[in-house]
Amino acid sequence: MKHNFPFLILLVIVLAGLNIYQYLNPREILIENKPSLKENNNLISMLVEQENGEYQELKDTNWPGSEYVLNESLSGCENGGKISYINKEIKVQATSSDRCYVYFAFKKPYHETCQDDSATCKLVKTTLTDENLIYHKTNYLNKIELVNKELSANDESYRYSGANPDNYVCLDGTTVEGNCATESDLYRIIGLFKNDQDQYEMKLIKYDYATKDELGDNINAPGGAYMGNYGGTKENYQGNNAANIAAYRWNSTKGPSLEDGNTNMWRQSNLNKINLNQFYYNYITSKVSNLSKHITEHKWSIGGFPYSSIYTPKQLYDRELGTEKLKVDAQNCYDENDNSTARKCTDVDLTYSDEIGLMYVSDYGFAAYPEAWNTKTGNGGYSLDDIKTNNWMFMGLVEWAISRNSVNGGYSGYIYILGFVDTTYVYNTQGVRPTFYLDSSTKIASGEGSYDKPYRLLLN
Repeated sequence: MKHNFPFLILLVIVLAGLNIYQYLNPREILIENKPSLKENNNLISMLVEQENGEYQELKDTNWPGSEYVLNESLSGCENGGKISYINKEIKVQATSSDRCYVYFAFKKPYHETCQDDSATCKLVKTTLTDENLIYHKTNYLNKIELVNKELSANDESYRYSGANPDNYVCLDGTTVEGNCATESDLYRIIGLFKNDQDQYEMKLIKYDYATKDELGDNINAPGGAYMGNYGGTKENYQGNNAANIAAYRWNSTKGPSLEDGNTNMWRQSNLNKINLNQFYYNYITSKVSNLSKHITEHKWSIGGFPYSSIYTPKQLYDRELGTEKLKVDAQNCYDENDNSTARKCTDVDLTYSDEIGLMYVSDYGFAAYPEAWNTKTGNGGYSLDDIKTNNWMFMGLVEWAISRNSVNGGYSGYIYILGFVDTTYVYNTQGVRPTFYLDSSTKIASGEGSYDKPYRLLLN
């Protein structure tokens, strides 16, 4: 029997006068707290539609989860009662005794319902048939045989994955189809993600590593984290601007005197506060007209993962954004002047609201082709040639991620030159690719998403 079917819940409600009842998860609470329902418990039924269209009673004590929506056309009450389903609560409003039928339908994927001309709708519809590569929830919508659904983020997102999907965007200020003026104006779409208002936002990452002209040096961005030109090995570099790549520390509050006091709390990072959200934000919004109206102030989740990169992308995602994300009472946040002694986290430690950030390490993990998602993202896993050559986000240099080490206050996440995920000292110097979200009103003016014909955005 499949589980992804509409629920039919039969409620018998005895009401006097005008009443509004809220029924919360789980159903056992409803029965325990409502005497009339407890007496008529045999009349409260939940039935699940089968493949043949018939319904079978399901002995379950919970209301359906967020993957279900109220089917308003089928739901109703015999004597005129009104049903609503808001924030996972059933509300029934009635003026007399009533008998209500509440249907919950399995939520359709966004690509089956989007009808507008937004960039989200266009991107979803034009990429679902590509071999590489966008997936929705637990479905990998490409021609590769599906892997275990438990390996995906399952966050209702659409993400690009694979070697070289058509996810290029040019931000050079024009809308005419064609090559981007320079590669420095080229970005790539990580995916489409829901915000708190249940709207999809487009998440971009800079195609190549930033230069000092884009992120600032210590003259134009005093107090920042600039450390000169990138000086590491470039033998695996995938871009075309090796001579101009700049290197930055994740944090450098204490200057060049090594690790003491250089904590991995993102709200204290000079790279974050000065180079990304002052200099770079001003640089790109002054260059591209109206872009500032579309870059959202995003609530970045500053979770973390331990030293060893023994995790799959899904396991990293859970620690950064999902079920195992750090809680405010966890003993693994750090003071600005002490990165060796853990303290209790606060809300401001674990989220940071601003326009510009960096990739999550799970973003990088899910950018590999889906067959890699059951592989650990550390050395010996994502360093394998077959995986890194089929990961469009791999650019070949050492670069920072926003994710931090959850057990050591002086370490943060990064991608190594061999393609694997790890953590290192926040005062080390590495490449940076700014990342940001565009709001749901953003539209595509032209382009096909390829390198030669990147998407051009209509920024009203």
